[in-house]
Amino acid sequence: MKKKLLLFITALLFAGAVKAQTNYWGDDPNSHAQPSNTPIVASVTIDGEAVEASDAMRLGAFVGDELRGIAAPHTDGNFWIQVFYDSEAQTAETISFRLYDGETEYATCATTLTGSDEGYGTPSAPEVMDFTTTQTQTVAIASGWNWWSTPIEMNDVDGLTMLENGLGNNGLTIKSQNGSVTNWYTTVGYDYWWGDGIVLQNESGYRIEVANNGTFNMTGTLANPDNHAITIEHGWNWIGYPVNATQNISTALNNLTPAANDVIKGQGWSSSYWDNYGWFPTDGCDLTPNKGYMYYSNASNSKQFVYSSSRNFDVTQKSELQSELQWKNNVYEYADNISVIAVAYINDVEQRSESCEIGAFVDGVCRGSARLTYFEPLDRWYAVLTISGKEKDRIEFRLLDDERNSVEGVEKVSFAHDMILGSLDSPFSLHFGLNNEITNINVFPNPIEIGETFNLDLPQDEVVVRMTISDALGSVVRCETGVIDHTSIRGLFTSGIYMMEVELRSGSRYHGKLVVK
Repeated sequence: MKKKLLLFITALLFAGAVKAQTNYWGDDPNSHAQPSNTPIVASVTIDGEAVEASDAMRLGAFVGDELRGIAAPHTDGNFWIQVFYDSEAQTAETISFRLYDGETEYATCATTLTGSDEGYGTPSAPEVMDFTTTQTQTVAIASGWNWWSTPIEMNDVDGLTMLENGLGNNGLTIKSQNGSVTNWYTTVGYDYWWGDGIVLQNESGYRIEVANNGTFNMTGTLANPDNHAITIEHGWNWIGYPVNATQNISTALNNLTPAANDVIKGQGWSSSYWDNYGWFPTDGCDLTPNKGYMYYSNASNSKQFVYSSSRNFDVTQKSELQSELQWKNNVYEYADNISVIAVAYINDVEQRSESCEIGAFVDGVCRGSARLTYFEPLDRWYAVLTISGKEKDRIEFRLLDDERNSVEGVEKVSFAHDMILGSLDSPFSLHFGLNNEITNINVFPNPIEIGETFNLDLPQDEVVVRMTISDALGSVVRCETGVIDHTSIRGLFTSGIYMMEVELRSGSRYHGKLVVK
């Protein structure tokens, strides 16, 4: 009898018995994307209390972050929902549920199910979906600095104490845009936070310094983004992301009217706004719960916006080449970063290929990298880099051309707090190759055996004051300063291809390649 009833329910669902819906989570699920479906008749409670259904309510069924079913209340007050699932998956898919009541999204539900052709619940005995208003967000943190904000409601909550207790003795410093507190654990032997008063707000972003990789918890109700308008002033703003879903910047900032050349950045990416086009780049530029961001406004007046109410998880994927950058950097090592929007030249020829990767280095260590990306409105290829560091770091730019298999260097610039170097209409120009001040140097013998000494082809009266040797991926394997005897340089003990940079007392610089057999 139950199976016949469920088949009847399924027929009603496919026949459109459920009212027309406005999908809070974005596009409706694709009924042809999965081989099987599960009919469910469900009732809803919040914190154990029965919920009176309204036309604005939507019950969503998810596998991970993918919407697999959605329903408005049926005429009987229950939710008749058809959930699509992969019956051929090696591991049974777990179906979770979310409720939107027209104002608030409830994402914590005690009930999870797996796909079943038999279905769950009947009109007289529905499956109960019990949602809770309180949830715990477990936040992953990396050793060093983490840009952070929270989707847990901070109104009338002592969020700073919750954060300090959660971090415990792993926490070192918490910074806001205008203040900071420091943990004196190593001094006094217990967690004692001291410093300028900080009141945590959902609208703001923060920076947390921790000693080790780990996690901490924030517990409370989820914030409603509509109640937390973000104020943007001229210049830099540390902004929060009070949304419990990942969105691409184009969707998340849909309610904001940016000015030309505004910049938004996270710890590992940045994007610039171009009038009548939008944000560039957008691939991989996603806003994620429990992360903080910075926004630079070129407008002279302040403005407010609320994040988009779309929760369709429109995250973007970087291209395969962008995802497989040869130079890697640790975005958590420093609290600050800068944005660089650059075009690249080799021997005065502007480059127009994703095969060119630009890396930023300080003392031979990569601080950020990006491949050239095409921007159609200006018909140019840009490297948009986010470079980590500290004040007065000397940044050297290098180019790796996949087609030429070569690494070249270019003049250095100084790291300045929150610097934006270049824009789409006036990019920073990087000139590589024969027309910069770096020339090639011969190395003898070349190749060499492991451990064999070698020398540089320089006049005897030249004085080498700095020598850096990097492997093929740009990682420094040796850096020497002072007066260096270039006629007898100690060998290397691992075979491979190495790039050398030599600086003379006169200020001239040379590049060379060394092969160790």
